Amino acid sequence: MQARKTYTTLLTPRRTFAAVRPTTKTRVDLGLRLDGVAPGGRLLDGRNTAGGSVNLRLLPSAVDDLDDEAVELFGRVYRSTI
Repeated sequence: MQARKTYTTLLTPRRTFAAVRPTTKTRVDLGLRLDGVAPGGRLLDGRNTAGGSVNLRLLPSAVDDLDDEAVELFGRVYRSTI
């Protein structure tokens, strides 16, 4: 983990794979770096998140928003960097 001024990045020795940024009092932006995947559905464009190091973002407002699909996606992003 690496704390920045307005967000926190999650990284491996190779590169940043995710970023978390508080957006409102009730929501955070979870930015994900997953090459070859276009925004669509619940995955939004994340190029303006975390200084451009991520390309997708999720907008969870509660722990329940991190369902099986979101957890699998996060795992896929992590595995792509190791």
